[in-house]
Amino acid sequence: HASTVVKEAAARVGAEKFAALASLADLANLTSLTPWQALGMLARHLSVPRSMEEVNRLAWVLGKFTTHFYYTVMLAVVALYFMLLTFSIPGTTFMNVLCGSLFGVPVAFTLGVLCATLGASANFLLCRTIGRPLLAKLAPEKLAFFEEEVQLHRESLFSWMLFLRISPLFPNWVINMASPVVRVPFHVFVISTFIGVAPQTYLAASAGFTARSVSESPEMLTDWRTWATLASLAVVALLPVALRQARRRGRKHAD
Repeated sequence: HASTVVKEAAARVGAEKFAALASLADLANLTSLTPWQALGMLARHLSVPRSMEEVNRLAWVLGKFTTHFYYTVMLAVVALYFMLLTFSIPGTTFMNVLCGSLFGVPVAFTLGVLCATLGASANFLLCRTIGRPLLAKLAPEKLAFFEEEVQLHRESLFSWMLFLRISPLFPNWVINMASPVVRVPFHVFVISTFIGVAPQTYLAASAGFTARSVSESPEMLTDWRTWATLASLAVVALLPVALRQARRRGRKHAD
């Protein structure tokens, strides 16, 4: 039985990657592990997926763990997700896809939105002290432009932050790190993050659940209808900003 499982795994993940995954998923002996032992194995070997191929490989291996250690796998994935956001490490989109494949859309969506909000909030608090020097080195132009835009839209800041979360105008790591630097209120940041990350999280989780093969999953993530939906939501979020600016111009003309 063990040899059959090993052959199946080797065929699925490829010889060059199997050595590392075999140490993670000793599939024939999973039932003999305690949850803490399983968590230790996951903590040592769980990595951030950087492509759809890696997402599918991880989903297959972790799926074996999930059968016996559902909440242990969930804890490990949530911890990794939270770490990515707290320290502004790219990879959260693929983590949402992975969660959708492992846990289904409702659970993956809930985990994704909560982790994104809590992780971004932790990053916000961390960057209150170290954000400006870091951004001055990593992205000085983006910091200057972001500060200018925030000052320009200070009266409609919530709508503007919501628009930024939905649109690709600024990377999320820039928004997270720059917001405390330019004095975006914490409550505005948290609420706009909670609402703004929901559409992308849902789409990525749905992609992981409904299209689990390497060939199908990217189609949903790059399909024009997906981006059209996000663009429409971004426009809706920007409407209050546009209306306020139009009223301001009207008052100036009236004066």
